[in-house]
Amino acid sequence: MPEWMETPAHPSDVAQPPSAMPTESHFEPETRSVVEGMKVVCICKGIKKRVFWNALDAGICTHADINRHTGSGSGSCQGRRCGPRILDMLKRLS
Repeated sequence: MPEWMETPAHPSDVAQPPSAMPTESHFEPETRSVVEGMKVVCICKGIKKRVFWNALDAGICTHADINRHTGSGSGSCQGRRCGPRILDMLKRLS
């Protein structure tokens, strides 16, 4: 199975609220562009990356809250494909 389809197996792979995240991140902030925003993150629901950026900009900072706000994680794969991508965006949140 491709890596992007795997579900995080370790609790440390789950996004933490900003207060619980270390202040120094070794992740580069995500470069935002029009083309990057048009990429589909949630394949089942067809949700584009810009929808997740809007949620992050609105202050939503947990995986569960992002799923509730955007509808991701409720498709046929139940977040197995988009979950790791969303976690990556949360890790890059600065």
